[in-house]
Parts: sequence; structure tokens; C-alpha cells
Amino acid sequence: MQAVDPEAATDTAVSWLGWLKTHEKATGKVAVMGWCFGGGWALNASIAEPVDATVVYYGRVEKPVDQLARLKLYVADKKRRADD
Repeated sequence: MQAVDPEAATDTAVSWLGWLKTHEKATGKVAVMGWCFGGGWALNASIAEPVDATVVYYGRVEKPVDQLARLKLYVADKKRRADD
């Protein structure tokens, strides 16, 4: 995970989201979802490129308020309970 280049990963996510939104067989609506490491990246992707929904399971979601203010959607964040 430490080998991931954040800038390159964000560029890749933005490119794929753009492709999905404009694909001829798609409706133009896109959601992102991820678990753990992927949960943080789901949030990163939706901050970098507006999407219709974001679901984060156990991901790292500590972001500055100015970045979170860019979101125009509901973000579901599932935290694990001790008895799960």
C-alpha cells in the first residue's frame, strides 16, 4: 500500500470514472465503493471526480473540511464495531 503513488492513483481513478460516466451502455450515474484501503480510495476518487454515491467500509476517511466540502452527495461510512 505504501508503494501507491497518490497522484497516479487519483489520475487513474478520475480517468475510469470519466469513462464510466460516458460509456454508451451506461446511464451516466456512477458510484464508488471500497473496503479498508479501497474505502479510503473510494473517498479520494469521489473528492477528485464528482460521483452520485460513495460507500466507505472501514476506510481511512480523515480529510480536511475543504476537501469534504467538494462532495455533492451522501457518503455512507461503515465502521466496524468491537463485536462484529
